[in-house]
Amino acid sequence: MTKSVPAGTLGSNGLKSAMEANLSFSKKPSAESEVNSPGHYTGEHECVDVMEQQFPDEWIRASAVTQAFQYLFRCHKKDNLDSNLEKALWWLLKACGYDPRAVFRYLKNL
Repeated sequence: MTKSVPAGTLGSNGLKSAMEANLSFSKKPSAESEVNSPGHYTGEHECVDVMEQQFPDEWIRASAVTQAFQYLFRCHKKDNLDSNLEKALWWLLKACGYDPRAVFRYLKNL
């Protein structure tokens, strides 16, 4: 399901150049451990990777949309709004077929 991300780019649709040209990031994403591969989700295999091996792409996409909805629905009820919004974005990127880990690594290095 995950779209291939060629080295040095973020996909064939020019996401990287569009972001660089049109967006000014005033802050970088939260610490990678909070959003991108948090320790309690990793181990020998990350849960999302095993899900991709076990379930059809349409199920993964539906699950990703549901996860994003949950983070957005309750983000104002939690302590760290930015972190929860980033988690929702992570899942929305996944639903769109991007590798959110690669996107967040890129954003962290801006």
